[in-house]
Amino acid sequence: IRMGHRNFGLIKGVKSFESSKQRSESFFEALKEHRLEVDSNLVKRGDYLPQSGNKLMRQILSSGQVPTCVFCENDDMAVGAINACVELGYRVPEDVSFIGYDDMSYSQYLTPPLTTVRKPTSQIIKKGVASLMDILEVDGDAKITQEVIDPEIIVRSSVLNRNAD
Repeated sequence: IRMGHRNFGLIKGVKSFESSKQRSESFFEALKEHRLEVDSNLVKRGDYLPQSGNKLMRQILSSGQVPTCVFCENDDMAVGAINACVELGYRVPEDVSFIGYDDMSYSQYLTPPLTTVRKPTSQIIKKGVASLMDILEVDGDAKITQEVIDPEIIVRSSVLNRNAD
């Protein structure tokens, strides 16, 4: 949105996964905050694998409505979706921009390098282990807490700045 995109697509992850639910909710909340909507034909449900990203991106492109930016709920589906665009003659990011999620180690080496959301995995693991140790040290009577650790957007070149036109 900050880079001038107003026409979005979404490739969701596995319905039963909490991570997918939260990623979808955040996507729609961001659009709502900016008074934007997404056409239901541009929202598809994948399975976090590259093959589903490819198949679903083909469906989105064949809908007759090509979004300027597609958010994929993980980097693997983004890889498949980008591949579908390249195979069908679309340029990334000029025709369709992409944002993934997870900041997998390969994401920076894609062509173009993938803009993605980095989850702070090591920080989550450290805090989880510390909480588990607290529980074990006080015979299971430790207070269980929930903490939200914000992800970080990693801007690379898979998103075209449409404001620069």
